[in-house]
Amino acid sequence: MLLKNPVLNKLDTARIKNVIEVLYKHGFRREVLIEEPSLCSILPVTLNFRFQVLQECGVDNITASHLLSHLTIMKHKTIG
Repeated sequence: MLLKNPVLNKLDTARIKNVIEVLYKHGFRREVLIEEPSLCSILPVTLNFRFQVLQECGVDNITASHLLSHLTIMKHKTIG
């Protein structure tokens, strides 16, 4: 896992806890970080804003892949 995601070597426990709290607040299970460890590379406040923007754009059932591909989704002319 560390070979595919070298950013995980640089994270401290406080940052990981913050990411877990943000994801949990939005209804994600904690196991989502094992499935998508690259979520740890995104700042918790950025995850929060991405989730809110996707909600405001009418995206239902927001997944971890939505949060990771946020910029690609925002470039589409029609959403939802």
